[in-house]
Amino acid sequence: MYMVKKNDITSVVDDPNSVIPICQLNIPGNRPGINCVPKEQVSYAKDLLKVIHPELTTRTASYKCGQPGVYPYLTENDILNIASSKAETSDISQCRTDLNNLQVLLINNPQWGLRVVALKNVYTKDAEFSPIQSTDVVVQHRASRNVAITLIDPSTPLSCLLLNTLYSAGSTIFVVSVLTLLLFGIQRFYKYYMSYKKRKSEEVYSMVEQIIDIITQETEGEGAEPYISVDHVRDTLISPQNREKMSAVWDAAVKFIQKNESRVRMEVQSVDGEDCRVWRWVSSSSPKRSAAWQGQAFETQEGSVNNPTVSPTPCLKIRHMFDKNDNNPNLRTVLQDVILEKCGDNCNILHVDIERSSCCVYVKCASPAGAGAVYRSLHGWWYDGRLITVRYLRLERYMQRFPESPAAPPYLRLSRPRRAEHT
Repeated sequence: MYMVKKNDITSVVDDPNSVIPICQLNIPGNRPGINCVPKEQVSYAKDLLKVIHPELTTRTASYKCGQPGVYPYLTENDILNIASSKAETSDISQCRTDLNNLQVLLINNPQWGLRVVALKNVYTKDAEFSPIQSTDVVVQHRASRNVAITLIDPSTPLSCLLLNTLYSAGSTIFVVSVLTLLLFGIQRFYKYYMSYKKRKSEEVYSMVEQIIDIITQETEGEGAEPYISVDHVRDTLISPQNREKMSAVWDAAVKFIQKNESRVRMEVQSVDGEDCRVWRWVSSSSPKRSAAWQGQAFETQEGSVNNPTVSPTPCLKIRHMFDKNDNNPNLRTVLQDVILEKCGDNCNILHVDIERSSCCVYVKCASPAGAGAVYRSLHGWWYDGRLITVRYLRLERYMQRFPESPAAPPYLRLSRPRRAEHT
């Protein structure tokens, strides 16, 4: 009845061990096309399977290869259309009978590699279905027209396996690349943020230094007022075109002085008939206490935003370790001992000197690493009520200022016995 080409399913369906439920007239309950197949129609049902099997195999392979709009099954309408195109007659009712008989044979012979299934949603044409194990269940689903035939364990074409492998590898590479770029972006952002934070912190501390310098210069001279206008200091340090841009730095510096600088007090004074904020330099009337370290204002250990990752030079310039009123003739030796005691003997300090006009201490170490250790030991600490700030100084500049400074050991040592404990 059908024009059949020999294919790999032929030997399977013609296996003598196949279960063929032949309809017997003397057996009650035999129903052709439901639970049995008339003997003369068995070959027609097998021929129908041989006709649809190549198309089912092609569709399944296309589905596994990811071809859109293709599904791994043949519905009853699909089978009837294929059967009518391959049949020697155009009797659609006979094709329907052969299909019913084929469904009975497939349920009884799962070893053929095909199964009858019920589609979960015939209207959406998706690939979800459930196997049918009983011929009685097939009859129930026929009325819903959601019965289909599919392969039990379809093989994937080699070309599809290769494409799927390449796609999987490509997807993995894409995901890894995206994650790598994301991590790289986060790292760059973090470095930028830390650099920005460090730069802003340095701007604030630099502004604090300049403010204190102006306050001391303007208030400590003979006959000078003991206070100075806050706005005057701002206008002196920041040009008009930069005031808006530097407002955040200025505000942070003002807050820092109010919170941490005990020698400066903010007041409201009448200046030229107008009330305005002023800074007053507070001088102590009590005898000068012995100089000592009073703690750290901000973090300077390795990894901190206030500590350069690499020490660029072996030379340092230290501010605020003394003031202009300090007339001690042995001041250089005193400060040298203070630095050596604070930093320890591993910094390999070659030379220490002071400049009274700028109230700065200069330190030269044997290596940039030693200078870095001194930087971390002193920068940001409170000493004798003053906030110590340290900056790196180029070696050539240092040698211009102190040409007689040594370039090799011996290293400096304390001129007095080391104290048992210091803060």
